[in-house]
Amino acid sequence: MTAEAIGLKDEEGQACGTCQSGGTESILMAIFAYREYKMKVEGVLKPNLVICQTGHVAALKACDYLNIEPRIVSFNKKFEINISEMKRNIDENTICVYASYPNYPYGTCDPIHIIGPYCRSKNIPVHVDMCLGGFVSPFIE
Repeated sequence: MTAEAIGLKDEEGQACGTCQSGGTESILMAIFAYREYKMKVEGVLKPNLVICQTGHVAALKACDYLNIEPRIVSFNKKFEINISEMKRNIDENTICVYASYPNYPYGTCDPIHIIGPYCRSKNIPVHVDMCLGGFVSPFIE
């Protein structure tokens, strides 16, 4: 049903996906997928993940489990990821920029409208953690 709703079925009407036991495992599996893709397809040898101090701790746990260097970026006066620091931390080994919408400690949202286009220009995936705001954020003005 979900695959049909968001158009993920192939020409034969087939789709696949996974279910996890909770948020921590979901984050672990997402970061595992970014790492595997970047290492196998793009040849990354020393993967790193750029994340704000306000990012979910499970992302740091995933980095520890998966031998990924976490590049922890500070937040600005609005408690959002520091964009200039994020840009300085991205390099050829970056597998993902981890953003929050909203973050857990302060409930503020990283500026996805800035992060997304920049990362797209660098061919870096953006993971937007919406576990807290995924249901509510579409209705906020």
